[in-house]
Amino acid sequence: MACIRCLTIIMACALSKLTTARVPFSPSLRPSPMAGSSGAVSYLAECHVEFILIHPFREGNGRLSRLLCDVLSVLAGKGLLDYSLWDEHKTFYFKAIQAGVSGNYSPMMQLVSDILPD
Repeated sequence: MACIRCLTIIMACALSKLTTARVPFSPSLRPSPMAGSSGAVSYLAECHVEFILIHPFREGNGRLSRLLCDVLSVLAGKGLLDYSLWDEHKTFYFKAIQAGVSGNYSPMMQLVSDILPD
């Protein structure tokens, strides 16, 4: 019998991340984390990095995380994001993801702020 997955990968996550990442039962229960431009940048950057890091699928994680960012951006009234800048600077993008492993979202925040519509 062939082994489909030979390596078990587990990524720990702080409990505080889990409680802030879940969708609230009612939007009126707490203020939106996307309020204001800086809030949107921070929220989108952290969501994108954390989603990439959990890598739930074999293929398509990047596409799905970009779709998630687009949905969140539209819900915040910002519009769709143009990811062509990320494609042009893949090295910086990958370094931003790596920085997110240790909780440093600043590089990804820079990338998000560069593509977030006004």
